[in-house]
Amino acid sequence: MNTEHVNEEALQAYAMDRRSCDAVVADHIEHCPACKTAADNYRLLFSLTADLPDAAPEFDTVQLVMPKLKERKWFDWLLAAIVAVTVAATFFLFGAYGKYLLGNVSGLPLYLALAVTAVVILLQVIKMMKNFRRSCNLITGGLSA
Repeated sequence: MNTEHVNEEALQAYAMDRRSCDAVVADHIEHCPACKTAADNYRLLFSLTADLPDAAPEFDTVQLVMPKLKERKWFDWLLAAIVAVTVAATFFLFGAYGKYLLGNVSGLPLYLALAVTAVVILLQVIKMMKNFRRSCNLITGGLSA
């Protein structure tokens, strides 16, 4: 017999359906007074809560949440502006050090690489926002903008 007590998840699984448990776990619960009491308590709890009606709020959560999400559209643009200003300030303040670190790289390839990187990041952000809005529409049943 196993002398280590069974974890809560195994106790709950045993209380719900003892046939679905591992034989070693079931044997331990049947012979350990503490684990048997805990399993019996879970079984009683499950039987008492099975008769309760499903909890449903008396208000429409979608109607409460969606207006607040719509009010925050300006936040997307504010965040994008803050990021753009931060990146521009970084290049302005530390641009000389960047040229020092990159050594003999001429300006055109460097700026071309930066432009391509910025476009890729912008496209990824747009894709991410579209996916987020699509997810909101799926969750709310099309009530979001």
